[in-house]
Formats: sequence, structure tokens, C-alpha cells
Amino acid sequence: MTQNKAEEAAEPTSAKERQENGDARSDDGKEEFEKGSPGSSKRWSSSKLDPSVPMRKLHSAERRIMFTDAAVAIAMTLLILPLMDSATEAGESEEKESVGQWYWENSRAFGSFATSFFMITRFWVAHDELYRHVEHFTTLLSFLNWFWLFLVMFTPVATSLINTAKFNSLDAFQYVVNLVLVA
Repeated sequence: MTQNKAEEAAEPTSAKERQENGDARSDDGKEEFEKGSPGSSKRWSSSKLDPSVPMRKLHSAERRIMFTDAAVAIAMTLLILPLMDSATEAGESEEKESVGQWYWENSRAFGSFATSFFMITRFWVAHDELYRHVEHFTTLLSFLNWFWLFLVMFTPVATSLINTAKFNSLDAFQYVVNLVLVA
């Protein structure tokens, strides 16, 4: 029993004592913010989570980069939709065509999808390398990032335009200009 009393005496009893010892739990067991070292993000723990594993709040640069990553993933997903529509139409038509025939008839759409997909992938890798160590967005950097993202999000539209039956050199030119600007 003497040992239990010693442990209880060593256990911090007030929220202030717990905070000084790095414990973020409040008296009622709910989560409470804990200030980290100067310049670090806030961390928190919760009685529902393992309090020994601190979580940190994302700073604005991380949030923008994650938003950009998600938007690029959406743009890459949008690229496949014209092919999905064509595949659905082929599956629902009364005249069943072979898979090889479907690929042949959609070869231009498949080629432009593959080109755009791999170009966006390459652009995203370059973006990731450039922005990996960014901790703060300036006004200029924010503008450049939003403009780049706008062009990436326009790529599925440009890709779809070059797949139309009325394909012309202007469509190809605007597709290439879009990819050059994104680069």
C-alpha cells in the first residue's frame, strides 16, 4: 500500500501539472490543446485516442498542398469518364462488339487518355518535388499554385475536345498549349 500512495503522490493532480508534464488530458478526460515547442504546430490528444501519441494540427501550406494533391487526383479520374461512357454504351448496345473492336474504335480516346494521365502524373511529381519543403505560401506562390491547378483541372476538358468527331488542328493546338502551360 505504501507503494500505491507514493505513485499517487507522484501522479500530477491538476491540469496545470499535467500540462507541465506533457499530458494534454483535462480533468474531465476530454481533449485539450497542448502547446508544443516554439514554432511547432499545436498537438492534441484525447481520452479516446492513445494519449502517448500526439497528433498535430496541419499548417496552411500542408493543407493547400493536400488540397492540390486531391484536385490533381480528381482531374486524373475525370480523364477516364469519356472512355467509361463509351464502354457503357458498347455494353448496352444490341450489337455486341468485341473488346478488340471497342479498343480500335476508341483508340484515339484511349491514346489521349493515356497521354494526359501520364503527363498529369509527371506534372504532379514535379509539383511535389517543388512544394515538398514549402512551409509558408506567399501571395505569388499561392497565385502560381492556383493557376497551375486550374490548368491541370482543364486538362480533362482539353483531352475530351481532341476526341470529338469534329477534331481539328485548333483542338490539338489548345491541348498542346494547355500541357505546355502546366509544365
